[in-house]
Amino acid sequence: MLNDNDLETVFMLGQQQLRSLTPFISKDIIQSSVPTLSLLDQLPVPAFILSTNGVFLKVNQLYADIYASDALYMQGKLMSYFIENMQTEIQVILAQFEQESFHEKELYVKGRFYNSYWRPLTDQNEQIIATMVIWAEVTRLKRRERVLELNNLRLQEHLYIDSVTGVANRHALEQALTQLKSDQKVSHLHILMLDLDNFKKFNQTYSYSQGDIVLKEIAELLQSYLIPEESRLYRLNSARFIIVMPNASELTAYTLAERLRMAIYDAAYHFDASETQRLSASVAIYHPSYHELDHFSEIESKLSIAIKDSKLNQPNKNANTSRPPILGEHSS
Repeated sequence: MLNDNDLETVFMLGQQQLRSLTPFISKDIIQSSVPTLSLLDQLPVPAFILSTNGVFLKVNQLYADIYASDALYMQGKLMSYFIENMQTEIQVILAQFEQESFHEKELYVKGRFYNSYWRPLTDQNEQIIATMVIWAEVTRLKRRERVLELNNLRLQEHLYIDSVTGVANRHALEQALTQLKSDQKVSHLHILMLDLDNFKKFNQTYSYSQGDIVLKEIAELLQSYLIPEESRLYRLNSARFIIVMPNASELTAYTLAERLRMAIYDAAYHFDASETQRLSASVAIYHPSYHELDHFSEIESKLSIAIKDSKLNQPNKNANTSRPPILGEHSS
């Protein structure tokens, strides 16, 4: 692949060769000039010279090979015959040459990627009479970039996505809270912590692999109740989920907490064959101040205390850390 210095040298030689032909250079001279054709054929990359109305004046065989054609056959034909919608593009490039002496464009042709480099060719009066274009194939580079992008996505998933449930994890939560602090559209928020009651016992009863399946199902259940623009779900650890609700009212937060708590109970994950005990959840709700958003551990601690108080009184209840420990109790 040619570097920038190589490209400039090629374009400079092309201009010098054309100007050496005659003081009154013309498109006809370009078409019939042996030096120009020789220059293009010596290039290790596809190249051509294009008239201002989009007609191929000179084409080297490497460029013709892209279209499984012959260089002589392509000369004299419109570029748009081979690449659609190029006539308008050429006029835009020519207009751009009034301010800049180069143009670069990425193209996808015949299953391959190319970087195209355009330079104007001028006569003795500095009037543009043609354009010299060089293509450099970058298919392998593009594929390598794609592999890197996919690897970065996998890394992002590893860093910010919980591998068991597929929802965002603690790292994503801490990052989101930092962003919310600087978001001027967010005036306040509520944070819900949902903790599955006795989930360790559930794992011991059915195995941890079965417990992971249930966690994934519960995450999907919780997601089904959330509106993405209004709330976001995160998993903290084995039995705890966090829901962040920007600009939600206290009533909205309590209503959602109760709906989610009941939804988990109604899903009827039983602890034993007798079906006398089923999986339930306790929910804590907290309205943090903005300075706390930089330190989620403080928020987590307060939510955890509220959850613990809730479980000591009776599991499967809502608690609020800024109010009495147990709030809105309902028996299931």
